[in-house]
Amino acid sequence: MLKDIEKWLRFLGFNQVKEVPFTTLNNPKKIHAYHLSDEKNTSVSIAKSIGVSQPRVTEMWKEWMSLGIGESIPASGGSRFKKSFDLKMFGMKIPELDEAGTKKDIETTKE
Repeated sequence: MLKDIEKWLRFLGFNQVKEVPFTTLNNPKKIHAYHLSDEKNTSVSIAKSIGVSQPRVTEMWKEWMSLGIGESIPASGGSRFKKSFDLKMFGMKIPELDEAGTKKDIETTKE
């Protein structure tokens, strides 16, 4: 029963939150960081993947939690972030980044 309620609440709230990713995740590194934030990846591994510092990733996580687009998950040695939405639900493409965290050639589009 709770799963059904959660599903309907998510559905009803979708229209209210659908603009948040486009305004908050406003560059390829943020989009990629959010996409990788699946509670399995650490802030260190995400930072290396996108070419930013580990503290910058944790700052982004705090911002996203305050906006309600993710949650903190307990992990060994601290916590990790778990995204609430798959960006493809919003018509966003995940940019490909090279080893330095630089966007290759995929643009984020709003459908």
